[in-house]
Amino acid sequence: MRDEAIVKRVNLLGRALAFYSARPALPWTFAVLDSPSVNGFSAPGGYVFITRGLYDAVAASDDALASVLAHEIAHITERHALKIIARAEFVSGTTTLAVKNSTAAGQVQSQLSQFDTGIADLL
Repeated sequence: MRDEAIVKRVNLLGRALAFYSARPALPWTFAVLDSPSVNGFSAPGGYVFITRGLYDAVAASDDALASVLAHEIAHITERHALKIIARAEFVSGTTTLAVKNSTAAGQVQSQLSQFDTGIADLL
């Protein structure tokens, strides 16, 4: 969103919270996405995004907005996205190993590929 007042408020509050987080030295970036859905996202490296729909839902209270931003900040400081990526790579690797070494797994993978789905997708 390009609403200067909203962007300023989210950044001011977000950076204040991030300063007291477990990773204050990250180059924190906060933004509001112009979407009516109610959602928030975080990405490694200090990127926090909330949607306009979520902002509108909590805009009446600095405390409510702070709790939303703190939640997303915690995902980053706890490295949740990186853990999910590592877990997905582990599942993919073990699935590949199982398919290579098991006739039954290979047959299941072959059948699933007809539906454009693999064992890793199901897991």
